[in-house]
Amino acid sequence: MLKDPEALGATLLRGAPGQTVARVRFMAMGRDGSPINNAVVRWIPTGRGAAVRNASRATNHAGELTAEWVLGTDAGEEQGLNVSVTTWGGASKQIALRATAIPTHVAELHFAAETLALKLGRDSAARFFARDDFGNEFVPDSVEFLSSDISVAAITTGGRISSHRRGQAVAIARVGRHV
Repeated sequence: MLKDPEALGATLLRGAPGQTVARVRFMAMGRDGSPINNAVVRWIPTGRGAAVRNASRATNHAGELTAEWVLGTDAGEEQGLNVSVTTWGGASKQIALRATAIPTHVAELHFAAETLALKLGRDSAARFFARDDFGNEFVPDSVEFLSSDISVAAITTGGRISSHRRGQAVAIARVGRHV
C-alpha cells in the first residue's frame, strides 16, 4: 500500500512551467501497516522537460520515498507524475499525480497588433500577451498601461484606449521591468 500523507494524489497541483511544483512524499506500507524498506522506486514524469530531482531510488527504513517534482516547460501539455514501488517479492503499487502548468514569469511582453488606428471619440481594447522563458503565451495579472501623450489617447488600467484628438501616441504596457 502507498500512503499519501499530503493527499497529493487527490489534488490537481498548479505551478509554473519548468519549476518545482511539489516535494512529493509517500509511505510504502505492508498490509499490517509496517513500513516496507528497500523497495525499488520508479518515478515517471510526463510533460516535455518534466523531471524529478533528489528522488529516492528505494524506500528508506521507514518506508518513505521522496522527490521534488519539476513541471514540464509546455503549459499546453498535461503534466503528470507516475510513481511505482516494487518490493523484492514482486508486489507493486502505483500512484499517479496530475498538475497544471500555469505561466507566471514574464520574459517578453507584446501587443497583439503593432499599430492601432482609432476613430476620434471611440474606444478600443488593447490586446496584449506575455511569453515566459519557454515560449508559453499568457495574459499576466498585473499590467500597468501608459500613454506617451494622454492628450491624444488615454489608456485605462484595464487596457481600454480612448482617443481624445487627432495625432499619434504610443501605448505602453509594463509588467515589472518588462515593457
